[in-house]
Amino acid sequence: MKSVKYWLVFAMAVLFFACKTSTKTTAETGPPQPSETVATGDSVTYPPVYIEGGLQLKKLFAGFPNEIRILTNDGNTGHLKVTTSYGAIKLIDPTKGLYSYQSKASGLLVEIIAEDTLNNRMMAETFELVDMPAPKAMVWTFSSPLPSERVFPFTATEIKKHNALILYHDERIPVLCFPSSYQMTRITPQGKRYVNVNESQTGEFTEETKAMIQAAEPGDIYVIEDIKTECTKFPIKDIVYTIR
Repeated sequence: MKSVKYWLVFAMAVLFFACKTSTKTTAETGPPQPSETVATGDSVTYPPVYIEGGLQLKKLFAGFPNEIRILTNDGNTGHLKVTTSYGAIKLIDPTKGLYSYQSKASGLLVEIIAEDTLNNRMMAETFELVDMPAPKAMVWTFSSPLPSERVFPFTATEIKKHNALILYHDERIPVLCFPSSYQMTRITPQGKRYVNVNESQTGEFTEETKAMIQAAEPGDIYVIEDIKTECTKFPIKDIVYTIR
């Protein structure tokens, strides 16, 4: 009988110690935390969203289409609802997260919003709408890559190789700018002046402008001014070449 009592007391002590240990562990660690990965009915999970677009300073250009990329881990944004607080945003390719944003107004702040309706997540980025800055101009060959060094004197032989006035920006711009018209003046060392207004949708030289360029001699000065383009409302700086 004493043996039975002994084993009964021992069993109760073990049970009490186990319950106390379990309570302590729960109190120290807290309740189980839910996983950050949320699964849908078909076990596919969608990651958080990252919105990329505009310049590094988060600028979008008014009056032109701006590329917006909405990035996810799997690359697909078909499950996202993408909206904007102002202007219009259009889906281009959901498999690449590619969108196009456009607005006519400048001087405003606009939000691009990507909502993951399946997982109840939302991401937004704020951009500033700005006017297109004035491009720079240079004589070069139409449709050819620009040189890395863009400020240099021409020899008479070098300038005769080119056939257009090219507009460019040092920063990334979502469109190509072309001069619709400009005035070219050739001034010889003897002081003679030859003037021609070049009108072309692409900036390419007309026959009259080509003749002026082909007449280049060392010591000639070429002044290109009154450069017009539909890209920007800001004036474009005149350029001057002294032929070596």
